[in-house]
Formats: sequence, structure tokens, C-alpha cells
Amino acid sequence: MPSRAIQSWLKKRLRQEIAGHLFVGLVCAILGLIALAITLGGILFLFLWLDHALPLAWRQIPYGAREIFWVVLSILSVTGLFLVNPPVDNLEYFFRTYRPSDPSPDPFQTWPKIIFEILLIAPRLLKTALGLFHKSLRLARFDLILGAAILDLLALRGARVSFREITVQFPGLNPAKIFPQFRDLEGVVFLIKEPAGLSLTEELRKEIRALRGPAQAGDPSWSRPTPEPSDPYTAPQDPCCRILGIKSTATLIEARAAYRRLMKAHHPDRVAGLGEDLIALAEERSKEINAAYEEFCARHPKK
Repeated sequence: MPSRAIQSWLKKRLRQEIAGHLFVGLVCAILGLIALAITLGGILFLFLWLDHALPLAWRQIPYGAREIFWVVLSILSVTGLFLVNPPVDNLEYFFRTYRPSDPSPDPFQTWPKIIFEILLIAPRLLKTALGLFHKSLRLARFDLILGAAILDLLALRGARVSFREITVQFPGLNPAKIFPQFRDLEGVVFLIKEPAGLSLTEELRKEIRALRGPAQAGDPSWSRPTPEPSDPYTAPQDPCCRILGIKSTATLIEARAAYRRLMKAHHPDRVAGLGEDLIALAEERSKEINAAYEEFCARHPKK
């Protein structure tokens, strides 16, 4: 198990990152709403100006009905601006600016692009704010104890540790739930080249090693969390019940619910981007769960 110093450090760091993302997200949301009001007002003003340039037959329609039409069209136009922007959770995409490659570009090509970029300011700000709020929520759900243990392992190894090895070192770990959480943690590096795994930046590695102290720098006791006392209800001797995480007296309905929950959590598609080793491990786990469920059903036929 990781030291309490590492857990406390990680808890403090998560709070700082969450607070930072929430603050920046709130600023982006306020600025985005202001920009949205300006954009919507500008588009509506343009449509109302265009209304006077349309043929006389159009102006025979009552002015109130024409106003409603232009307002609806303005809202649909702004909605379209949101649809052409992908969701983001940082400011990098927002600060993308238009830079013409031609040193003397054609103004008839340049200005429409510049105007379009200006119209996209509000959607980018609001989508960035939404992404930052979502990122804060993911960090708030970070598994503190297991996450600290994995960071401890990565710091001590000093090199890449594959997803499969981490999964073996920590029995019961759900790769589809745990590993994506590290994408939001600054200093953790995802290595996609096989064998896919995790590593740390040198700065973060030194920081975690310093928390352990010189006496624990080479202590390998982190390798496996201390097993919790066996519970006859959640860890029965029956292998199929142990795999499904149910009581030996569970009904078929309870077994089916546990089976569906586990298959959803350990489905190979949920770790599709984490390397072939982890996909193979998820397939093995899925087969194990399926075999345990079939064995339980065979022992408890429907009445």
C-alpha cells in the first residue's frame, strides 16, 4: 500500500486541479455567455437589416411574423455554430487562431474566414467551460487509494509499466474505470506503443520519491495492496460465486444482475485504446465471468 504521505499529497493535488479547472471553466462560461449574447444579437441585427432589402411581396407579411421568423433563424444559426465545434476540455483548441499561409492572401478569402472564427468564439468558450467542468467531475471521482498505489509503483520503477502488469499487480482492478482517470492527471504519460502502459514525467517522479523518503526509496512492499479480511458473503469459497461477487445462496436473478454488471465493466471494448495486452486480459476476464455464470445457472436450474 502507498504511504499516507503519498495519499495526502495526491488528495491535495486533486483538490488544486479541480479548483483550477472549476475557476477557469467558470470564467470561460461567463465570457462565453456574453459572447453568445453578442453573437446572437449581431446575427439577428443582420437578418433584420436583410429583411428591408427583400422584395415587396415578402414585406406584405405582418412584421411580427417576420420578426419571429428571423429570431428562430438566428437561434438555429447559433446552434449550427455549436455543432461544427468538437467538445474540448482545455483552452488549447480555443486559442487556435487563423494564420494564412500566403503572405498576401486574397481578402475575399481571408475575411470570411476571420468572421467565421469570430462567430465561433462563443461556442468554443462554452464548450471549453463544459469540458473543464466535466474534467473536474472526473477528477473528483478519482480512486484515491488505488491511484496513489499505482503512482507509487510508477515512481519506483522509473520507466514504463504496462497496463497488463499493473492489472496483475493489483488484483480486482477494473482497467476500464481506473486507467482513463489518469488521463486527467498532470504528469502522467500514456504510452500507446506496445506494450501500452503508463509512465511519469521526471518532475512528478522525483516529487513522489521525495514523499517516500530515503528509507523507503527501494522498498518493494508497494507491489500488492494488503488483502482485506475474507467476507463469507462477498468472497465465498465457491469459485463461480467468488468470480461473480455474490453469495452462495444468491438467486438466479441476483446472479444475472451481477453477471451483466461485470460483463459491462470488463468488456474488451472499454479498453480498446489501452493496448493489445489489456484487450486480451479483458477478453480472458470476460470468458471467466461468462463461464462462472454458466456454471452457476447449471447448478441452479429454473423451477
